[in-house]
Amino acid sequence: MFSKTKTLVATIAALWTVAAPAATLPNTYSSLVILGDSLSDTGNIFAQSGGTFPPPPYFNGQFSNDAVWADQVGQDFTNAGRLSLNLAFGGAKAVTDADASPDLAFQVDLFKGFTQTANAALLGPRPLGVLFFGGNDLFAAAKQPDALQLARTAARAVRGQVETLAALGLRDLVLVNSIDVSVTPLVQIEGDSDPNTARNATAAFNEIMAQQFVANPALYNDVRLFDFAALSGGLLADPGAAGITNVTDACLSTLACIAGGQADRFLFWDSVHPNGVAHSLIADAFRQGANQSSLLVSPVPLPAGAWSLLAALAALGAVGAARKGRMV
Repeated sequence: MFSKTKTLVATIAALWTVAAPAATLPNTYSSLVILGDSLSDTGNIFAQSGGTFPPPPYFNGQFSNDAVWADQVGQDFTNAGRLSLNLAFGGAKAVTDADASPDLAFQVDLFKGFTQTANAALLGPRPLGVLFFGGNDLFAAAKQPDALQLARTAARAVRGQVETLAALGLRDLVLVNSIDVSVTPLVQIEGDSDPNTARNATAAFNEIMAQQFVANPALYNDVRLFDFAALSGGLLADPGAAGITNVTDACLSTLACIAGGQADRFLFWDSVHPNGVAHSLIADAFRQGANQSSLLVSPVPLPAGAWSLLAALAALGAVGAARKGRMV
C-alpha cells in the first residue's frame, strides 16, 4: 500500500513538476496558517463540542479515519520548531450564514486577533497562509434554484479576503479550489442534490477562483491556486495506484468496510470526507507544490509573481459532512 502511494505521487510529480526543490516548507516559510473547513480541521470543532464531535471511529476529533492533510503538514512545522496555526472549523463556509460554524470572515477575525497578541512574533517574517473553502457552500448551493450565482458568490468571498490577510502579514497565500462535489456519496448515493446542478455549481466556483483577483499586487510575495479540481480526475481514474478499490461508497455506511478494516481501500470515509490515504496524498502534494518556484501546467491568469500551484491527487477538496448539521 505504502509503495503504491509513493509511486502514484512520484509519477504525477514527474509529469507535472519541474525539479522539486530539496528544501522543506519550514525551511522556506517561517510559519503555517490554515483557514478552512473540515478537510483542514485538526480538532477545532471537536474542542468546541466538548470533545464529543466528531465521535470515534473518527480519528482524534478529525473528519477522517486518520490524520488530515493539515495535521500532517502542520506537524512538519511543529517538528521544525515553527508555528502551525490552524483556524479551520468543520462546517465553515466561504459566505457567512446563520449556523454556528465559524465561517471564513470569522476565521479571518480570529487571525487578526492573533496578530494583536504577544504570540504574533511566532509568525516570523514569512508565514504561509492557506484558504481552503467552498465545499459547504457548493453542497448548499446545489439545492437552490440560483446555484450558479451562489457558487460564484462563495468564490468571490474567498478572493475578497486575500487583501485583508495580506495586510495582516499573510503575503504568501495558497488558495484552494474545489473538486466536483457531485462525485461524493452524499450526492451520488444519498441524493442530497441533483448531480448536474452540483457539477455546474462547482465549475462556476472554480471559474471565479481562477480569475484575476489581486487588486494591489505590491502587497504580496506570492498568491497561488492549489488546483484540486484539475487533479481529482487522476485519483478517480486510477484509484488502484493508491490501493483504493472503492470510489463510490462511504466506508462508514458499508459494514464490510468497517468490520473488515478496509477504510484505506474506500476513497470516502463518510459521505463526503476522504480517507487517510487520500489525506496523505494531499499532504505530499502540498509539500511538493508549495515549494515550486516555476510555472507548472496551465497557469492561472494572476499578476506577475503569482503562479498556478498544481499538485498531485488532492482530489478531495470538498470537505465533509456529518449527520444533522453537516460538517464539511
